[in-house]
Amino acid sequence: MTQKSLKLRGIQGRVFSLMRSLNMTEDELSKVMGISRTTLRRRLSGLSRFRPEELEAFAHLAGTSSKWFHEVA
Repeated sequence: MTQKSLKLRGIQGRVFSLMRSLNMTEDELSKVMGISRTTLRRRLSGLSRFRPEELEAFAHLAGTSSKWFHEVA
């Protein structure tokens, strides 16, 4: 998945932008969330939804609330 090919909105976009701002790789984020990299890619592409516990784990690492992922920009 390249940055050029991504035009993400909503939760997927927020997860992706936070991952990049923290200089994390997909592999690192998938480990934090407790999912495979393939599953993370499916979630980022919108083929499946992030589970609350996955967002909570990432939010905890980032020092924010999981509610941030659901806020409208």
